[in-house]
Amino acid sequence: GIVNLAVPGSAIRRWAGSGTGIPGEFPEDIGDYYQAWILPCLPYAARGVFWWQGESDHQGSGSTQYAQRFRDLVESWRIDFENQDLFFAAVMLPNGKGVASDELVRGYPRSRPPEARAAGLMYDAYLSAARELPLLGLALTKDLPGGTHPSDREVYAQRLVDLVRHDVYGEDFAYSGPVFDCLERTGDVLRI
Repeated sequence: GIVNLAVPGSAIRRWAGSGTGIPGEFPEDIGDYYQAWILPCLPYAARGVFWWQGESDHQGSGSTQYAQRFRDLVESWRIDFENQDLFFAAVMLPNGKGVASDELVRGYPRSRPPEARAAGLMYDAYLSAARELPLLGLALTKDLPGGTHPSDREVYAQRLVDLVRHDVYGEDFAYSGPVFDCLERTGDVLRI
């Protein structure tokens, strides 16, 4: 079965599990959604979590702290559910941005590097958490039409399902595109 516990526009601090050390400006709401909706589920076994959250954490310093907050949240839920194998399938946030078909792209090198945007910082936060925590997979969505609440969510759901079929149930198929690992320079050659 699937239990849907969703609150649009909620910050990660509101889903913080027991013992999560997520600091916040509003300590009275830290973990309030977790207390109200997740804790009552604890008598039941859970195999995994679909995690689509973070749009409201783009603001201010939220995106720079998100990786640690997300790691803390995942670890706390695993402790509370008494299941270190609790799988998290996270959606890389769709941002609806990118280059429009009629937009000119400025070449590199630029005189100065572009400023880090919140969406890019969130992307890095998810990748960082996925690299550091076992059993945390990412449904990549940067190639999909976006926006805060995309109208065609079926394709996002299919990416999550494919991720779980591969990572949890061991089905062998190309479930995702490539993910950047590293960049190496040898002389004047760059290898990605």
